[in-house]
Amino acid sequence: MCGAACGVALFAGLGCARVDPSRHDPVEGSLREADQGDAAAQYEMGVRIAGSPESAPDYTRAAGWFHRAADQGHAGAQAALAFMYHRGQGVTPSDIEAVKWLSLAAASQNAPEHEAYAVWREWIARQMTPADVAEGDRLARAWRGSR
Repeated sequence: MCGAACGVALFAGLGCARVDPSRHDPVEGSLREADQGDAAAQYEMGVRIAGSPESAPDYTRAAGWFHRAADQGHAGAQAALAFMYHRGQGVTPSDIEAVKWLSLAAASQNAPEHEAYAVWREWIARQMTPADVAEGDRLARAWRGSR
């Protein structure tokens, strides 16, 4: 099972390399873009908050940023949010929600990691009842239908 260090590695490895070197203050710039609805910036803020080396990570705040980006279809944020639901970090633990978000992330063909998300979804699903997996899949379909 993946520990907290793995979670930080997961966030660090999910594509947060979009920092613009021309910015004077990249954190402030990311926050401004995130507040304006930029899904990539919202994801980046979640990664920075969840993997903060200066202080204890604020998983609740990170989950909020990931959720905002995930709701816009950002596959990395969907996977990060799934991880948080699976681990109960910043959110109420729910493998049903983890399956939902991983199903959505895996369906994103433009995300290079989509196959890894599918494998991870199946790993979590094997630990669940068929009814709970079906509920996670139903929630993913409902989310897609609402877009």
